[in-house]
Amino acid sequence: MRKALLVLALCGAFAMAGSQAYASCGSPIAFGHLFDSWFNCPDLRPVAAFAWQTDTTATTFNSASVRIACEAFDLNTDPPCNGTGAGNVGDNQVTITGDFITPGEVGCPVDGAGNHRIAVAVEAADGSGLVATISGAAGYFLEYAEQTGPLSCGTTAGKPRVLSTVAKTATTATVNLNFAKPFVYSDCDPASVGASSGSCPVTFLPGPADISLGNVWTSIQPCLVGNRPDPNITRVPVAGTPQTAWTDTGVAIDPATGNATVTINLPPSTDSTDCAYVGAAMSIFGQRSPGITGYTRIAGALAASPTAEDLKATKSAGKVTVSWKTSSELNLSGFRVLATNSKGEFQLGDLISATGAGGSGSTYTQTYAMADLKGAKSIVVESLLSDGSPGLRSAKIIISN
Repeated sequence: MRKALLVLALCGAFAMAGSQAYASCGSPIAFGHLFDSWFNCPDLRPVAAFAWQTDTTATTFNSASVRIACEAFDLNTDPPCNGTGAGNVGDNQVTITGDFITPGEVGCPVDGAGNHRIAVAVEAADGSGLVATISGAAGYFLEYAEQTGPLSCGTTAGKPRVLSTVAKTATTATVNLNFAKPFVYSDCDPASVGASSGSCPVTFLPGPADISLGNVWTSIQPCLVGNRPDPNITRVPVAGTPQTAWTDTGVAIDPATGNATVTINLPPSTDSTDCAYVGAAMSIFGQRSPGITGYTRIAGALAASPTAEDLKATKSAGKVTVSWKTSSELNLSGFRVLATNSKGEFQLGDLISATGAGGSGSTYTQTYAMADLKGAKSIVVESLLSDGSPGLRSAKIIISN
C-alpha cells in the first residue's frame, strides 16, 4: 500500500517537476526525502552523508562539506532540517534534505541537457550505511529508490573492516583492512517506486562489476560525540581550523578480495578530540565520487569503535536467537545483551567475551529461552570497552518471529 501511495504522489510531483527541468541552479531545486520518508539508520550521533553527480559535465555537482543529513526535524539548523520524516534524535529516522542552490555546494546537476543523475551515500556513527541513486528526470526525490518502504543502513556501504594490526607506534598504525563493494539502491530497479513513476528514462542498475573502490584514503578529524565526519575529499586544510582534509595513500584496494594494508597517521597521544579515519571513495561506471562513501573511525590509541553491527533477533521453537558482528574489536573487552519489556531494561545471560583475534572483527550468536525474555519486545547489544570508557550501544531492534 505504501508503495502504491508513493507512486501516485510522485507521479503528481513528476508533473510539477517538469517546469524546473531546465532551470539554473541559481534557483532553488530541492533534493532528498521530499515526501516525508526517511532512511532507517542509527542516529543517536551525527550521521555523515554526501551527494554527487554520477556523470561528468561542465557543471558537475557535489554537496562538498555542506550538511545534508538530518537526525531530527529542526528548522533552526543550517541548512534547516525541514523533512518531518526525520522525527527525533534516536528514533533511527534520518532524512536527506538538500537544495542545489545551497552556498558551499559545488556545481549543478541541471543544465541545458536536462537533469543529471545523482547518488547519495550515508554512514551512521556505528559504521552502517547505504548508497542510493536517482535520475532527477521526475524530480530529485529519494523516495523513487524505495521498494516496499524506507531504505535501511546496513553493511552494504563499503565500510572497511579492520582485520588485524600489523604494527603500531606512537604516531602511526599499520593495519590490514577489508572493503566490501557497496550495493547501490536505484530508482531503476524493477521493484522500485521510480520504475513505475517516470524516474528511470535510461536504465541505471550498477552491479558489482560496475563498482570499484580505488585507493585507501585517510583523514584526521574531530570525533567527539557531537562531531559529524566530513566525507569531502576535495576539502583543503585551512590553518587554524580543524584539519578535515582526506589524503590519498596511494594504496590500492585489491579488486578481487577487497583487501589492503595501509599505514595510518594517528593523532598525538595528548589529542583527546580527534580520530584517524580510513575509507574509500567508490566509482560507479568509472565515475569516482568526490567524497568518501565508507569509512572506519580509529582513535589516537587505535581504538576503533567496536559497536555491534547487523544485529538480528528471531524467535523459533521456544527460543530467541540473537546474532551480530563487529568490524573491529580494538579496545573491546566484551558485550552485554539487553532486553526491554514493560518494566524496563535488563540483561540477558552472562557477559560475552570478545573473540576477534588481534583486534579484528568477529561474529556472535547467542540463544535464550523465551521465558528469559519476560515479555521483552526489543534487544540492544552493548559493547564494553577495556579502557573503562562508557559502553557503545547498537541500534535497538524489534524481536522478529
